[in-house]
Amino acid sequence: MKPQVVAKLAAQVAASLEAALGELKHRDLKDKFGAWPAQLEAQKKAFEAWAHYHQASEHEAAYEYGPQVARLNVAASLLTEAIAIHNAAAATAAAASAAATGAGSQVKAFFAGGGSKPEDAQPPPPSAELLAAHTAALETVSKAAQAAQRLNDSAYHERVPPVESLPAIAPKSIVKPMPIGDLAAAAAAAAGGGGGDGADGSGGSSNGSNGSGGHDDPFW
Repeated sequence: MKPQVVAKLAAQVAASLEAALGELKHRDLKDKFGAWPAQLEAQKKAFEAWAHYHQASEHEAAYEYGPQVARLNVAASLLTEAIAIHNAAAATAAAASAAATGAGSQVKAFFAGGGSKPEDAQPPPPSAELLAAHTAALETVSKAAQAAQRLNDSAYHERVPPVESLPAIAPKSIVKPMPIGDLAAAAAAAAGGGGGDGADGSGGSSNGSNGSGGHDDPFW
């Protein structure tokens, strides 16, 4: 898959995460989801970084070395912010866990349908796996940014523009949004009746994973 296409898909995911985050910040919901809003915020920044990282490849192919450096620097900055969000959320979760009693059993009972009240359930802490992925991505992007900067300084001497002056990365969606009720109904039908539609849907997901899952891509 071409880097420009991957960049647009990543920008769409970031926009979708931004919309979901806005819903979770509603006054009736913002105190009920523990670390989840922070994880959405961190993941949004990671996909924004992913978009800039792949768009930088397009600049390099077009001999636009200043914009390439600008995109890579912004990608590294966004991933640094994502990791800071993880760390802050982890500290908050640790403090809440220390103050709570029996939180682990409440979570298991609540999510297993065991009858615990929603207001008593403690959401899980921030994902250590997600933090590790963002940390690895930052290492790869930082190395790419440093290499591009060295090459530009020694050979091309292009001005590095503010990223705000570069064309925005237009989001591109390859799936159709579904209301959560329709999605739940489709999932229930697929689980209960045999696999035609459900199998087709999962096949589409596999294609997407293969398209963006190269071994040298730091985001997968």
